[in-house]
Amino acid sequence: ELKEKSDLAKCVFCYVNCCLACTQAIINFINRSAYIVVAIDGTSFCTSAGHAMKLLIANALRVAAVNIIGDSVLFLGKLAVAFGCALVSYIYLDDPEYTEGNVPYPLPLRGPHARDASCDNAISSPLLIVVIVLCISFAIASAFMAVTELTVDTMLMSYCIDCEENGGSPQFAPPLLMDAMDYAADSTDKPAEAEMSS
Repeated sequence: ELKEKSDLAKCVFCYVNCCLACTQAIINFINRSAYIVVAIDGTSFCTSAGHAMKLLIANALRVAAVNIIGDSVLFLGKLAVAFGCALVSYIYLDDPEYTEGNVPYPLPLRGPHARDASCDNAISSPLLIVVIVLCISFAIASAFMAVTELTVDTMLMSYCIDCEENGGSPQFAPPLLMDAMDYAADSTDKPAEAEMSS
């Protein structure tokens, strides 16, 4: 009976933890969008949060398309940086100085820098070092890509505000952004039209 209660408590705790994580992700997204609107319009936080939510709901398909594509590209960028750093570290560690333990300069036999058995700098396998470099470079790339992600979100929110203020057609968006958004809108409208016709 005690074990069943313990299992039930674990299940409830897992469910509550999942709900709190989802709530936190939603609040973080709203918070980020609200601060972007604060920076663009100069309104208070609560007013900006309401305006941001209204914009996000009105442009849900555009926001979803940009977020999916943007997050995918940013993740690939993080992976490229991390694996590039790992490759460079592997190439560096593949040098005979580390594979054979050769010291690149002769050490004296006596004195403070005398040669002894501890000066051998050979490594048996570079795998652990390469994995550590991979993890650290992924973390650093994530920190830098967060700025790019915020820039993409700010451009999207600016586009949505421009559309709202000009009756649905943006006046100040660059042509490349307008083409990309029109393409995203067309590709999301086609499945909906196919469902309505069938």
